[in-house]
Amino acid sequence: MTQRPELQRFADRMESILKDNDHKGGWDNEENDYLFNYLMAEAEELRQAIEIGDEDKVRKECCDLANLAMMLFNNNEDL
Repeated sequence: MTQRPELQRFADRMESILKDNDHKGGWDNEENDYLFNYLMAEAEELRQAIEIGDEDKVRKECCDLANLAMMLFNNNEDL
């Protein structure tokens, strides 16, 4: 299945941000509460970026939120 170009750009940016943070280690051992609270803090950063009209920051914060949602999804997935 071919991904939509918009999704591919978004996924590429998410991966770039994850790679930039590889030095922090993974998320496999993080608790749901920690990841959720982190996600909520990033949501506030997104709200602020929207409020000031910083489009670059809006895109970055959207990716941060998506990465945290992915981490929660991954840590709660029965493989």
